[in-house]
Amino acid sequence: MKKVYLYLMLILSCQVGFATSGAFFSVTSNTTQTGTILSITTTIPNHTYSIAGIKINNSGYHLTNAGSECTSIANGYCLFSVDNLSPKTITITGKVGQIDMSLCLNGNGPISCQNYQVSISYAYVANDNGHILICPIRSNGLFGACFDGAATFSGPNVLTFNATKTMAYVTNFDGTGSVYLCAIQSDYTLADCHTLTNTGASFALPFGLVLNTLQTTAYIPNGSGGNVLICPLNGDSTVCENSGNTGISFSYPLGIAFNQTQTIAYVTNNGVISGANAVSMCPITAGTFGDCVDSGNTGISFSNPQGIVLNSSGTIAYVTNTSSTSTVSICPIQKDGAFGKCVDSGNTFDYPIWIALNTDGTKAYVTNNTGSTVLMCPINDNGTFGTCQNAGNSGIPQFSGPEGITLYS
Repeated sequence: MKKVYLYLMLILSCQVGFATSGAFFSVTSNTTQTGTILSITTTIPNHTYSIAGIKINNSGYHLTNAGSECTSIANGYCLFSVDNLSPKTITITGKVGQIDMSLCLNGNGPISCQNYQVSISYAYVANDNGHILICPIRSNGLFGACFDGAATFSGPNVLTFNATKTMAYVTNFDGTGSVYLCAIQSDYTLADCHTLTNTGASFALPFGLVLNTLQTTAYIPNGSGGNVLICPLNGDSTVCENSGNTGISFSYPLGIAFNQTQTIAYVTNNGVISGANAVSMCPITAGTFGDCVDSGNTGISFSNPQGIVLNSSGTIAYVTNTSSTSTVSICPIQKDGAFGKCVDSGNTFDYPIWIALNTDGTKAYVTNNTGSTVLMCPINDNGTFGTCQNAGNSGIPQFSGPEGITLYS
């Protein structure tokens, strides 16, 4: 199991001695390469809480008692002393994901307690300088200090995890194109990266990549090849075949996304050669494509579309447009799978390449290739974007022509 060290400094903000539904703690988090940091001061001057307590409520996490984190452990609670001048640091080991905890001002409760959750997640950003940066995601959705993924490629495009997040597939441009298979280490970096041997239909600028539910097959848009490849996964080797599309031809396909049941594939046609500028909707039967048709957008036209992602309910598609318009299209998906009237997200981007959504669908992350930034866009309840802002990166190195982005949470 991977280990994550979560450093917690808790902000106490209420009096003790009685039970209430109000908040006793005000907690903020700052995720780093080794975990998340939270900060505390009590609101009562000159008062020390000598047996404040914290307990982890879900499996896969535990408190360590190294150093001075706990004065003692009682009923699973780590007890510690804190006042308004001296923040406390607690270490939690565990996996990436959501940590559910109980915080008490009076040790192990039951009075003066509240529940709290913190989610530990990272963004992997492929840059056109050959590096993949790994960015801790803070509680506000912005990035902390990004660090190098410790694997250098000639031109990484998009990274996709297997279901257990122990391996990563990286599409790469090296003249014709290749796909790398990498192990994910306990520190989240990539190692043992090597090209996937393909003895079937050749790669020609592979870009997006999705896996089927069984993790037995990869579907890879083959940009300059003008097709989508279906590649059975057999360890380090594969024999890719054409997807079998018997409908409208692809035009420089780069992005791909499945609906929930994996019965429909949506493929972006960047149109850099023929100017198709469309999203294809392809039925999937027994793993191969049937007659692909136009997705049916009746709203604002696509303009060199590239990245595509669907929300968790499969009711909205978000598509990046890489032309001079530099927009993101928001497209409602009808019951038959076709798009309704696509609209502009209303934000300014700088050659947006790729897009990813967080787990609960409240934030979208968009890579700006020309601007060398990643924007974080809050998603409203109706699926539209709020005001996007620079996700930031306080680390070294900085982004350089970011292309693909994938979240690990």
